[in-house]
Amino acid sequence: MPLTKEITVDRNKKIFVFDDVFEMDWRRHAFKFIRDSRFCIGWADQEDPHNAEHVYMHSRWDQKDIQNFGIFNQIKEDKILELLKGKTLDINHGAIINCSYPTDTYFAHSHKNTTVLYYANVQWKEEWAGETLFFNEDVSEIEFASMYKPGRLIVFDGGIPHSLRPQSKYAPQYRFTATFFFDPGRGLTETL
Repeated sequence: MPLTKEITVDRNKKIFVFDDVFEMDWRRHAFKFIRDSRFCIGWADQEDPHNAEHVYMHSRWDQKDIQNFGIFNQIKEDKILELLKGKTLDINHGAIINCSYPTDTYFAHSHKNTTVLYYANVQWKEEWAGETLFFNEDVSEIEFASMYKPGRLIVFDGGIPHSLRPQSKYAPQYRFTATFFFDPGRGLTETL
């Protein structure tokens, strides 16, 4: 079954982790589509001016890019469809494709949106790191760490402070994720 974990963190905010949602043929297509995106420098994880020198390779997708990517047409899992029912993509953010390097530094940040995170690399080994870390409200403890598992999809309340852990120097040069933002101001809580 695709729902691997359901985690509740501070203030009843939810994280839903899904594996084996997508067929391998589509995952290969998705990886190529992401790898061939137009990347630029400049995406910052947070507004803190002290960290302004840390900018990242990213590709900002609009509605047409998201439609051509086709991820939401591939989802058949009832729980994912239930979580996204009635939600629309945030036209101000759409999607961000992150391309991380082993030497990058990342900081805890949050969003006002329900967030969908897709791990795009087709192959990945546990020892390569690259986890996504979810923190408590004051970022003093890690509440959950999601291993970077190829094809994994995470649906979560973007208000949960989170960050990625860069891959090790032995990992592939690029770690790709696709992040989709829905409905500003509507998070996932225990009442769903």
